[in-house]
Amino acid sequence: MTDQYMLWMPSLTEVQVTEILESIESIEGWFRTLPYFDWVQRGLPVNFHRESVSAAIDHVAHGTHDEHTNRTEAQYERTLNHD
Repeated sequence: MTDQYMLWMPSLTEVQVTEILESIESIEGWFRTLPYFDWVQRGLPVNFHRESVSAAIDHVAHGTHDEHTNRTEAQYERTLNHD
């Protein structure tokens, strides 16, 4: 076998590709269950200052994280469109 022959050989089998794609889907499915996945999906900036993280945790604890996300998105949009 030559190096040219090896270049034409697939590096993964079909079964391995299927397993990898299933693993990726499983991980993505888990991410979609997280309370602030919608935040990230909308492309909102993430602030890791103590006050912001504390507020985010409080909203999850009180079941108001959706409202918090909507309010933050509206504020972010106003800021972007104002400048």
